[in-house]
Amino acid sequence: GAERIAQNFGLPILGRLPLVAELRSGGDEGRPLVIDRPNHPVSQQFLEIAARVMDGMERECIVAPAIIG
Repeated sequence: GAERIAQNFGLPILGRLPLVAELRSGGDEGRPLVIDRPNHPVSQQFLEIAARVMDGMERECIVAPAIIG
């Protein structure tokens, strides 16, 4: 599934999330698990994935040259 797609596009797998009832119900109710239960193990996995995304964005950041006028 995801591994094959990531490989086809040359992208890394950022993480895996188990399909737990709290994750589904929180999404259905508009209460994300990471907000409603920040200490839940799946919330911690979400935060780790978010940190990987931020690290990747920082590595790819290109600083625009200063405009002298």
